[in-house]
Amino acid sequence: MAPEMCKNKAYGLPVDIWSFGVFCVELANLVRPNSDVDPFPTTPVEILKLIEKKGPPKLLGKWSKEFQTFVGRCLKVDPSERATANQLIFDEFIKGGQTKQAYFKQEMKIIKKEIDEKPAEKAVKTYQKLLLKKQKLEEEALLKAQSEQKEEKREKELELLRAKHEAERIAIEERE
Repeated sequence: MAPEMCKNKAYGLPVDIWSFGVFCVELANLVRPNSDVDPFPTTPVEILKLIEKKGPPKLLGKWSKEFQTFVGRCLKVDPSERATANQLIFDEFIKGGQTKQAYFKQEMKIIKKEIDEKPAEKAVKTYQKLLLKKQKLEEEALLKAQSEQKEEKREKELELLRAKHEAERIAIEERE
C-alpha cells in the first residue's frame, strides 16, 4: 500500500507507480517486501509505521544499477518525488541502453502499427453497429406493417359488420 493511501490521501497515478515498484521488488526477491517482519502489518497505520521505520521495500541480492535506479524511482515515499509513467518509459532500464531517439523511433513503429490496425477494428465495429441498426429498423418496419395490416383487417371487418347491420336494418324496414 502506498504511503499516501495509508494517510487517506486521494488515489492517483503515483499510487500505481508505487505498486509497480513493490511488484518489481516482489518479482526480484521472490518474496513479498518485509516478509521477515512478525507480525506482518495489516492496517494502513502499521504499514505506514513500517515504511517510516525501514524505508520503502528494498531489493535483495545483486541487481543491475539500472534496475535498482528504476525501482528506486518507483518507491519514493513522497509521491511528488516519485517518477511518472512518462518518465519511467524513458528510464535506462526500460530503454535497455538505447538512445532516446532510437527508443522513440521503435515506440513510434509500435504506435503506428496500432493506429493502422485500429481503423480496421473501428470499421468492423461501425459495420456491426450499422447491421444492428438496420436489423432493428427492419424489425420496426415489419412490426409497423403487421400493425397496419391488422388495422386494415379490423377496418374491413367493421365495414362488413356495418354493411351487414345496414342490410338487416333495410330488411327490417321493408318488412314493416
